[in-house]
Amino acid sequence: MNWSAYNEAKTHEAGLFQRLLLALVDAFAYPDLWEGVGRRPLPVRDLLVAAAVKAYHGYANRVAVSDLRMRGVLRIPVPHFNSLGNWLARPAFGHIVGRLVLESALPLAGFDAGWSVDATGFGLPYMPDWNEVRALRSASRRGYRKLHGVCGNTTHVIPVAIVTDGRAGDSPRFRVLARYLSAAGFRGGDLLGDAAYLSRLNCSLAEELGYAPYFALKENVTPRAGGSPAWRRMVLLGREHPDVFREHRRHRVNVESAFSSMKRLFGSSVSSRDPVAQDAEVLLKVLCHNLVVLVRAICEFALDPDDLFAVEWAPALAA
Repeated sequence: MNWSAYNEAKTHEAGLFQRLLLALVDAFAYPDLWEGVGRRPLPVRDLLVAAAVKAYHGYANRVAVSDLRMRGVLRIPVPHFNSLGNWLARPAFGHIVGRLVLESALPLAGFDAGWSVDATGFGLPYMPDWNEVRALRSASRRGYRKLHGVCGNTTHVIPVAIVTDGRAGDSPRFRVLARYLSAAGFRGGDLLGDAAYLSRLNCSLAEELGYAPYFALKENVTPRAGGSPAWRRMVLLGREHPDVFREHRRHRVNVESAFSSMKRLFGSSVSSRDPVAQDAEVLLKVLCHNLVVLVRAICEFALDPDDLFAVEWAPALAA
């Protein structure tokens, strides 16, 4: 632990967070969400800034409005507090936040030599009763939204993340996350996971994308390839060289540390009642986490905060 860099990062975090947020949001062009009927919607740029500031400080909508007036970070008059919550419920808005999560991690693409995948839950503002669960099969009896993410083992940055219902399985989402991670340019190194991701299909996909899979082995697994040489190599390594296998897998705790830090800083629950808004709220927490990681990297590796987000992109609307 570099305590000097940590102390510098924490004592300058709020100012650098706002500076990085504005640099990130202002680097990109956003779609016009006006459908040609009624009043034009508020600019996406300003709503992204407002939502991220609210998520970082943990304010309620009404308190966030007064804070935004004081900060002067918006290019428009501060909107009504209901507008902040209404925009979270738009699928296109959550899609843009998800893309910003990826872009916020790209400046640290060369710092991680290994990755860990896991899932964690964020509590809901209510607990559905059993009648609701039976009537609506999509309702979560567990009462939380589930964040699936891949974390860098060195920086703790989270480049790719998706949010699902609390009952969604981990293994199928691994295949989505691994493809997203590779397509974004974060290639190579170990890819670690717990026993929930243990399958021949996941091992083959990880190796095909250029990663070395290391998943927790159950007692009853066998090295029979079953069409997956990657599975056989991983199981044999775990059986014949357990010390080497454990040395690789010990870095998986980094994803637990990242999730723990995110929840302690930005809360372990969401306040929205709409599932789409809840997903966007969770992704905003991931965005804030990545920017805080960037603040620490700036102090530790002497990065230039004005030269981190230089490439423009125009995010596509979600279908």
